[in-house]
Amino acid sequence: MSLMFLLTWRFIAFLLAALTLAMAFCHLLEMAPKMKDDAALYRTVQQTVYRNFGVPLGAAIETAAVIFTIALATLNRKGGSAFYLTAITASCYLVAFAIWFVRVSPTNAEINEWTTTSVPANWTLWRNRWERSHAVRAVLFLVGFSTLILSALV
Repeated sequence: MSLMFLLTWRFIAFLLAALTLAMAFCHLLEMAPKMKDDAALYRTVQQTVYRNFGVPLGAAIETAAVIFTIALATLNRKGGSAFYLTAITASCYLVAFAIWFVRVSPTNAEINEWTTTSVPANWTLWRNRWERSHAVRAVLFLVGFSTLILSALV
């Protein structure tokens, strides 16, 4: 494997990881104000502002970030500290990805069914689930991105 090949994979992994962290960090920054929204405003924001965070754009970026960090860890498997740090990155991204499937996606499906007249009485439970799941994911992406940076410095 050539150095240029490894550097190209590392560059792509960094770019995808940065974009994924950016999307997750947006959710984290918006969390406190959104927790004060009433049901109608929350539904409107969820069903309009976040469209590009999902399929196809956001989902493609996040999926590619997971694939490229796993591949980079595999390419670094003889790299000592760089391997372990990249493996931590890949693990953080995989766990965050799993949280999306288990918590966020079902919540998105529920919220996307709401209309202005059909927001359920327990809507705050759905809101809390969505917001907290994204907060956990943001922390995982931050830790993962940090270890990815460290893997390039060792």
